Amino acid sequence: MAYKTDKIFLNDWWDISVFYHPTKTGKIIINIPGASGSANGYMDKYLNIANSIQSKNIASFVRIPNDRPQEFINTARQVINYCLDNSEKICGVSKPEIWLMGFSAGGASVLLTAWEYPEVTKALVINPFINLPETRKDLKEYLPSYEGELFVVVASDDRVIAPDTLKFISECIGTPKEFQTEVILDCDHQLRGEENGEVLFQLPEYYFLGKYKKEAFPVKNDHFFI
Repeated sequence: MAYKTDKIFLNDWWDISVFYHPTKTGKIIINIPGASGSANGYMDKYLNIANSIQSKNIASFVRIPNDRPQEFINTARQVINYCLDNSEKICGVSKPEIWLMGFSAGGASVLLTAWEYPEVTKALVINPFINLPETRKDLKEYLPSYEGELFVVVASDDRVIAPDTLKFISECIGTPKEFQTEVILDCDHQLRGEENGEVLFQLPEYYFLGKYKKEAFPVKNDHFFI
């Protein structure tokens, strides 16, 4: 599928590469990978998801790398601002609806910035890395202000994120429009393995399109991954 490239120039030592899959849907999914993650993802997993979402005309899809994880909150803000400023060329309207998707450190950045933007109506975070005391302090302060839909998915065998991640987020959340959590069994932090890749591939449609309201959580061995 066709996508276009751009850059967000911040200063002499940092710019953010942007890869966007345009549509005329009025909706934009922004994907923020984990620390040092690429825009394509391992074995092109994010590129594959983006192509599928675009081909089905669900939403435009914006991919970025996470080259400076120490700037994880600012990274999310910069790409959201970029999408708002360039929404007409990305999704065909001047006032888009934005859905955020983040993994690990990218998931933490989603949790800490979604509340700032009324355009962000849905957020999906996968294995969010919220271990640091400062991150938890900020989550307690800011996450209650988020009023959109929030979906949190963690892996049962994740040894990177804190064991109480789901519990902590559940205690911080305020009054969102929707709040759903799920645990992927027999799965590690990176969602290694073809079967876990199949589950990851299905998550954006499952949550963003509301399939969770009437369908069971995606199971392995569906051979849905392309």
